[in-house]
Amino acid sequence: MTCLLIVLSALACYGQKQGIYPVKVRKINDKVIICNCLGVNVAAIAASKGLVIIDTNRSPGIMEDIKKIIKKEFKRNDFLYVINTHGHWDHASGNQVFPGSIIIGHKKCPEFLKRNPATALTTISSLGHRLSLYKNRSQKLNKKSTEAKALVADIRSLEMLIRDLKDNYSVTPPGRTFTDSVTLDAGDMTLKLFYCGNAHTDNDIFIFIPEQKMLFSGDVFSSRSSFSFSVNVINDIPRVIAAIDRILTDGSGVEYVITGHGQSDLSGSDLGNLKGSLQEQYLELDSARSAALVLKKLLLDQDGETAIQKYKTFRKNAGARYCFSENEFSLVAWQLLWTGSIDKAIRAFRTMTDEFPASALAPDNLAEAFMQNSDIDSAVKYYNRSLQLYPGNINAQEILKLLGK
Repeated sequence: MTCLLIVLSALACYGQKQGIYPVKVRKINDKVIICNCLGVNVAAIAASKGLVIIDTNRSPGIMEDIKKIIKKEFKRNDFLYVINTHGHWDHASGNQVFPGSIIIGHKKCPEFLKRNPATALTTISSLGHRLSLYKNRSQKLNKKSTEAKALVADIRSLEMLIRDLKDNYSVTPPGRTFTDSVTLDAGDMTLKLFYCGNAHTDNDIFIFIPEQKMLFSGDVFSSRSSFSFSVNVINDIPRVIAAIDRILTDGSGVEYVITGHGQSDLSGSDLGNLKGSLQEQYLELDSARSAALVLKKLLLDQDGETAIQKYKTFRKNAGARYCFSENEFSLVAWQLLWTGSIDKAIRAFRTMTDEFPASALAPDNLAEAFMQNSDIDSAVKYYNRSLQLYPGNINAQEILKLLGK
């Protein structure tokens, strides 16, 4: 397959305000293009039964622009499927611009998306901080330099993005979901969707198109040699390996692996190497030694208070045989939060702060859980505690500023 690079500028239009979003379009072949805006890839596939969109970028305004580009490229407007590789806001915040299409994701994706909307205070504060950094940097540059002009475009895009999210965004979760796998008929193409979650998020999926020898991996892979999750006993590594196996043993072959970010595709051999690396790292793990896994099982099997009391008893007798990993405790708590078990998640985050009293990450994570539980006073308390431990915690600074605290 030949890969052509076309760089386009799309006109953004929402309300009475206009501006230019930089959209880069890669034409993989006559039926597949990849649109990248602000670092996020959106794929468009022209199947005989209709257009298929994989992921919908950061905001409705951006996605409207990308939608126009897709319509112009394929000279069609029959959007059939919109598939979310996972529920992170930067891959699903444009869902609402496809009201007549079937939006598809894993069964855990709707809940995840509702609990992590693009308008969450943590998201807006992060974007605001990045905007401040860009503005400060631009003041130190020669305004006529190429770098300064590029930075001005980034600043304008971020300002528009923040405004768009605040004014126009509404959570639009998938209306059709699946548990393990599903096959979609798009006429001349078959879309095979496989669940590979509880790694990067609890709702990641692969989309494999045998006729195109193409795999869309969302954010599961970061590069040819790395993943966007840590390899440990909390993440469901066997599921990720099994999903890769199902694709590699399909018989159709894989030539392209399109990731959720970046503009360099992976090959079939890269996919095989990543699987091998995962297997090798996983074989070195010993789930029997994970204290975080003990906590997770107790929280899932018992009521919250009983689980914590039993964990404290376990902790007294654990000795050196068990591994106490801050990363694993954090993952346990986040996985509980993703599924809506806020009370259990808060108990897990509290346990994490007890286990790692010198960590600024633990109270920061606990504060975010309280934010999701609408307990602002407790959130403020733990963001301040995080700042005491690490005054450079920008996330805590920005959120407290937005809260007026």
